[in-house]
Amino acid sequence: MKKKNWIIIAILVLVIWTWGSIFFEFNRVEVDVNDFESCLLAGNPAMESYPRQCMHDGVNYVEEIKEKWRNDGIELRQHEIEGFYGCFGCNIGNPAMCVDPVPEMIFAEENQARYCTNDFEVVEVDLLEICPDEWILNQMPCGGEGCNEFPREYFIIDGERRELEEFNVDWIKENCDLMKQVAY
Repeated sequence: MKKKNWIIIAILVLVIWTWGSIFFEFNRVEVDVNDFESCLLAGNPAMESYPRQCMHDGVNYVEEIKEKWRNDGIELRQHEIEGFYGCFGCNIGNPAMCVDPVPEMIFAEENQARYCTNDFEVVEVDLLEICPDEWILNQMPCGGEGCNEFPREYFIIDGERRELEEFNVDWIKENCDLMKQVAY
């Protein structure tokens, strides 16, 4: 009697395993992984590093960080009367989420001083509003590992390099008599 029960259990486990394998294979979405975002879409986790990294089939993909505020499907809006800000729209997170705007909220332009994150948080940064001595655009050839580790565009103040992200670049464009100097 015990041997018969084990055979029935083994057959049931085999049937369930086979059914599950077939079900998940037909419902699996193939993602062509060739960058950080597609690595996440394929179901791989993001490593807690800066910039974030994602591993797929032994290949490591690094998140490309261009600007902290970019048109990412999430809009910054400001309350017409009270003046506070909020973030609305749809993100591309996992899971994807959408937040509908409140009627009293009007569109507000995102910039490096105030922008929305993928988690619908408003980020407000105190950026420097001073005129730098020079604005450098590095066009020198780059070769080897790590050569693109630092931004190729930066400011010089009192002979020292300062990164653009520290400054309110829109304010500098409007208030400073400064031309980009190209370094070859």
